[in-house]
Amino acid sequence: MLFLEYVPSRSLMPFVTSGICIDIPESPMGKATASSIAVASYLRGTGLECVLPHVRVCDLNRLALLSVAKAARAIGVWGLLVTYGDPPVVGSCTDEFVSSAEAIEFVRRNISYAPRLGAVLSLRYPMPEMLSRLRSLADFFLVLRLGEETWNKFVSISEEATKLGKALIPYVIVRTKTNRGIFAELDQPTVEMSELSYWVGRVCQVAGNVLLSLPEASREEVVEAVEIAKAQCFGAQKH
Repeated sequence: MLFLEYVPSRSLMPFVTSGICIDIPESPMGKATASSIAVASYLRGTGLECVLPHVRVCDLNRLALLSVAKAARAIGVWGLLVTYGDPPVVGSCTDEFVSSAEAIEFVRRNISYAPRLGAVLSLRYPMPEMLSRLRSLADFFLVLRLGEETWNKFVSISEEATKLGKALIPYVIVRTKTNRGIFAELDQPTVEMSELSYWVGRVCQVAGNVLLSLPEASREEVVEAVEIAKAQCFGAQKH
């Protein structure tokens, strides 16, 4: 499946969103944004079939987390990505949970028919830690820090995820003419637009999913990236 990261200032054109799932971060880097579950509800109301909102458990008490999970189930999300979250710019963490894994276990114990629940899996960690995370109660994982230097680790993790029945959604950050200036501040692997077809093809063969992130890219560049991904891998797939 092809996922596209949602950017509030960017309008979502029907020919871009058709056949893909919109990933909706929640207060990235601890900076306040529109509630991801509210945005997901709005997008579903406009007819968008697939949305993947995030929730930061750093900001919530236990009752609030259950309310978010029930809202996600009610609006029919593809899944709910549970993250701990960066320290908030305003206020402080509630300290109700020590990790996203604990939060997922809590939701599972307290909600019947919980939505599909996911967590973040960073390839910067040693293999034993990642394998332990894969064996948690999460249904899927958003994979960070995928690059040439972590490729072999990603392939090994994907093999284990397949055995466990867990879906992986690798995060591919695309560098374009418009947005390349912002990456000096981001310590994340990136892919040039000219390399995107190659990378999507590789990732799709291993995991079957790709999440495209194009921060501060132009509308035209987003359209180009989506069309490249669809042509390379996702246009002919049936999910």
